[in-house]
Amino acid sequence: MLHKACHHHRSRAMSDLHFSPRLFRVSKPRFWGKSGLVRRLMLFCLPFPLIILVALFLITHRNVEENLANAIAQNSYILSQSMGIALSQTLQETRNQIAVLATGSNSFEELRHRIWRRLETLNAMGDARFCEAAFLGLGQLSSKRFLWIQDKGKMRAIDPEQIEIQSASPFHLPLRQPGEHEVVLSIPTEVSYSFSDPANKTPQTQVTLQLMRFTAPVTLSDGTFAGYLILSVDLAWLRDTISSCAVAMRKGEQTPLTFFVDNAGWMIFETGAQKENGHSRAAVIDMVRSGFQGDFGRAGYAPGFRPGAEYYSYWTMMNHIQKNEAGQFQTSRIPWNKDGIPVETVSYAPVTYMSGAEGRRDIVGGIVVLDTSFAAASQRSKLHSRYLVACAVAALLLSVSLFFIGMAIRKSLRTLGRDIAESTSSALAKPLPDRSAPKEVQEVRESVNRLLEQLRNLEDERDMENTLASARIEVEEAHNMPTEIPVPPDGIIGVSLEMRNLRQNILQAAKVQADVLVMGETGTGKELISRAIHMHSANSEGPFMTINCGALDEGLLMDSLFGHVKGAYTEAREARKGAFLTAEGGTLMLDEIGNASPKVQQALLRALSDRRITPLGSDTSVPFNTRVIAATNADLREEIQKGTFREDLYFRLAVITIHTIPLREHKMDIPYLVMFFLREARAQAHSNKPIPRMSKGALSQLMHYHWPGNVRELSNTIFRTAAFCDGDIILPHHLHLGADSSQNDKKGKLRKGKSSKAQQPDVAGRKQDEKATDNVLPAVVPQTPAPVPAPLPESISEAVKPAPTKVAPGEANPEPAKRAEASAEFQDGRKDISEFPRLQKLLPKLTELGSFSRKDYQELAQVSVRTAQYDLQLYVEEGYLERKGRGPSQRYLVAGEHAPKSEILPD
Repeated sequence: MLHKACHHHRSRAMSDLHFSPRLFRVSKPRFWGKSGLVRRLMLFCLPFPLIILVALFLITHRNVEENLANAIAQNSYILSQSMGIALSQTLQETRNQIAVLATGSNSFEELRHRIWRRLETLNAMGDARFCEAAFLGLGQLSSKRFLWIQDKGKMRAIDPEQIEIQSASPFHLPLRQPGEHEVVLSIPTEVSYSFSDPANKTPQTQVTLQLMRFTAPVTLSDGTFAGYLILSVDLAWLRDTISSCAVAMRKGEQTPLTFFVDNAGWMIFETGAQKENGHSRAAVIDMVRSGFQGDFGRAGYAPGFRPGAEYYSYWTMMNHIQKNEAGQFQTSRIPWNKDGIPVETVSYAPVTYMSGAEGRRDIVGGIVVLDTSFAAASQRSKLHSRYLVACAVAALLLSVSLFFIGMAIRKSLRTLGRDIAESTSSALAKPLPDRSAPKEVQEVRESVNRLLEQLRNLEDERDMENTLASARIEVEEAHNMPTEIPVPPDGIIGVSLEMRNLRQNILQAAKVQADVLVMGETGTGKELISRAIHMHSANSEGPFMTINCGALDEGLLMDSLFGHVKGAYTEAREARKGAFLTAEGGTLMLDEIGNASPKVQQALLRALSDRRITPLGSDTSVPFNTRVIAATNADLREEIQKGTFREDLYFRLAVITIHTIPLREHKMDIPYLVMFFLREARAQAHSNKPIPRMSKGALSQLMHYHWPGNVRELSNTIFRTAAFCDGDIILPHHLHLGADSSQNDKKGKLRKGKSSKAQQPDVAGRKQDEKATDNVLPAVVPQTPAPVPAPLPESISEAVKPAPTKVAPGEANPEPAKRAEASAEFQDGRKDISEFPRLQKLLPKLTELGSFSRKDYQELAQVSVRTAQYDLQLYVEEGYLERKGRGPSQRYLVAGEHAPKSEILPD
């Protein structure tokens, strides 16, 4: 309705201004009152500038056309000059090459070899200027002669006696014989040679050459005059040279017709088609002689043509060329020929040649450029078109300018449109502001405000309905939650295809006794997969043990794995079998295998390769029959690239590799996991309350969350939600996902300066959650739904955990009194060092050190190696220390707020 009303009023106003039917009734005085402002501007302001533009065109176009024609003619004149200079330089360069070849040889054979090698080199470089080479011996070398011609890129030897009788023979010296250091240039000549070609079946092959000969005296290195060297330049090559010059100077434009005349006025060759059947075409003058009458065929050069004396413009041009003058004329003033090709301008330039190193330049001919493109006429037409386009563009721009000026005057209507657009662009339309406007426009503004008010009321009603609908959906129970959750014997729960494939991989791995590598993200239940493999394997009756390679340092881990004999070290009062022998006939899981030191990796590789171990302090190796399952959340291939993990150990462990599945890749199992963890939470709390139901809003949050902590994070979230949800349905605000849960976990830690009692339920809940998910992977749950005690610290009691029903009798390891006392205190679950006066007393000294090793702490506290490891582990768990490095180079740094202010901790 809003847009319809605005359109109605605006259309009415526009029709009043633009489309008045009285516009052409000029005889009535009401014309001005009914005509729109834009029409007035168009009718009375537009014609005057157009008249001025047309007058300006009529005044200036003749001068512009003349200047344009002169510029085009000047371009042709410059082209003829350039081509004449280029041809003169080419002839002079050729003269210099011949002069060099004619001097400096020690003998006839050396001269012959030099010339042959020079011609072959030029042909290889694509320079085919020389088509004939001859030597006429005189004096002592009068019997020495040779003649070579070029045929299809190859030099062929011709018997001098066969050609000597011809009038065009190269052995007939020119009338003016060259003197010392001179190279005489002959007039254009045509000569034919016949020879036998073994490559062809025809007995004789005839080659016709059109050339200009350079004759130079040959002087040996001892100063002896030996004869004359004759090298001939192919006229086709000269034509191609000037054609290339014309193309280079007229890029993107039509190349003009160009021809060469000798100093007697004979037309020698023209530019044009240069190739015929892949070879250079012979020099012809078919196009330029059209429309002329005269002499055809000069003595010694049959293709030549000379116009008759009646062609005044041609012979005037030749007179200027013979005087070494360049020029130009237009055929509109001076006729060129009759019934020939149309020519607009004729430009010419002389071609000179200097036979000696110094001296006067002789006129050998000229270059004539015929401009047949009529570019001036074409540009004149383009100029007229551009003038018309300029007038049209000027009229259009002026019309647009006048139109916008008229539209700007209609300020009231445009302001109304802008106010309506701004008001309706926001989600909640605002009333239009009051502005000074005509009465009609003000009425439209008031109507629009009434419509906007009705729209706002409708929007409020719709928002209220959406809010109520969303609230109902948030608190409505999710009816698709599973009620029956089957718990298989191996404790793996899941109905998704991914979980079925994982279960199938576990069953396949359990059929063989090969070692297994379990890889996956943290919180995906790698230990439970290892237990499932053990349960389904032939070793299921044997013990199942877990060693956390990341929780123990190198020495303690070696002792835990391989054991020791009595007296192996100071505190070794009793022998210890080690994990490999304790798990004999069963399965040993090596958790966090990627954190093992190089020494431990080497020992593991040897043990897995030989299936024998050597306890610490013993000289005898002991065989073992234990299946090894290694687990890690690190990318071992990347660790191999970094050099922190042995490649041979990786291939020894990865006989069978199982990858755990992140929760985000099988979210269809989340409802099953949620219901299972809710039951577990009620069972651990020993509560008779019914399990709370899930609302649609809460389930939607769980299904759309990315779960970086996988099932461990899901379990913690459900346990925490069950602890704080007092109602019978879980709503979205009961869940704490992502940063909220991480923050709650940090607040639940007990540090120096105890937290209030209100935090303790959260701590207890977190401990139970962590223990409950230690053996849980996505859609994987513990086998027995019994209450789980709070987790132990990451000490030896946690790193080596035999299964409760599989502990062999007599495996107790006696330790010193201090270590037993510390271990007993840790197992009580007290995690605050304020309850250990000895550790609290050492904390200020450690803060002063800032950075130290395990050996430094052992000397400072005056305790054994094991006790020092237990103490440092507790400091790390409580956040007072941080580990840096691994193995012998591992150090401990004072962390966070406990670090000294003025000390920069080392890396």
